[in-house]
Amino acid sequence: MNNFKTKPYLTLMIFALMAFFLISGCKAGLDNPANSSKEVEQANLIKLKNEIIELSKKVSCEDAKEWKFMPIGAKACGGPSDYISYSTKIDTNDFIKKVNFYTAESEKFNKKWGIVSDCTLLNPPKEIRCENGKAVLIY
Repeated sequence: MNNFKTKPYLTLMIFALMAFFLISGCKAGLDNPANSSKEVEQANLIKLKNEIIELSKKVSCEDAKEWKFMPIGAKACGGPSDYISYSTKIDTNDFIKKVNFYTAESEKFNKKWGIVSDCTLLNPPKEIRCENGKAVLIY
């Protein structure tokens, strides 16, 4: 008769432990960046690209010889998604690191989420011109 009375307590204890582990597992998933949503990751990439664009516009373009360009981002099929100009008057090492980080994160995002894009390869710009204080890439 004792076994019959302890069974409900045992069942309740097992249920409580299962609920505890389930809740703990869900919380751990929220803290894990590998489990972040596509929208959150995409928003982070957009924010980073906007920061890079702001850095590239920090200096007015008066002499095209003081400007360079580099590839930025990654297409799902490979190759850059765009090119960006930057002045040699800014901290170019920091700028290049940010662009390379953004490009690497774009590649990871594309692979993780199975992103599809056109496979057209972008030709690099032929030159940079200064127009109204802005660097313009000429293709």
